[in-house]
Amino acid sequence: MATRIYGATSLTGGGVGAMDSIDGTILNDQDACLVKTSNTGFYLYHLDETSGAVENSPWIIKPDTTALSKRWLLIDGFKWREAGRTAVGLGATTVAVTFSRTLNTVNYAVVCTLSNIAEGAGATKYAHVVTIKSTTGFTVEFSDTIDAAEAQPYLEWIVEEIL
Repeated sequence: MATRIYGATSLTGGGVGAMDSIDGTILNDQDACLVKTSNTGFYLYHLDETSGAVENSPWIIKPDTTALSKRWLLIDGFKWREAGRTAVGLGATTVAVTFSRTLNTVNYAVVCTLSNIAEGAGATKYAHVVTIKSTTGFTVEFSDTIDAAEAQPYLEWIVEEIL
């Protein structure tokens, strides 16, 4: 049987567009499903027709109809990720970053660097630490006030969900 690739707009809920609403009778081992949710990004799953594992969203999803032992299993390493560049004002001691969507959890890692794109790496002299994490963004605190000697510093960042 050929592998089929399905699309969905939510993981669970059984409604139109939910991955768990795909009837188990049409699913075959190693089928795939790409789920694009409105608030957390993309998930990629493969179907294991003999799993029988207990549902545990987002890692394991059981079809609502004719599931038998079939389970959608999240493919390891496929996580939500967002990156950006946020301007830092002169005189700032902190900068707040807002995500493009609201997450379901604060279980994510932040990697960031302060760069001064107008004058090269001049702004990298400031140590910084993430002081606040929320489902809508994070805040970085600098070791010193961003001074007028810097042109226009930017916080360049990548955030990745930890599964």
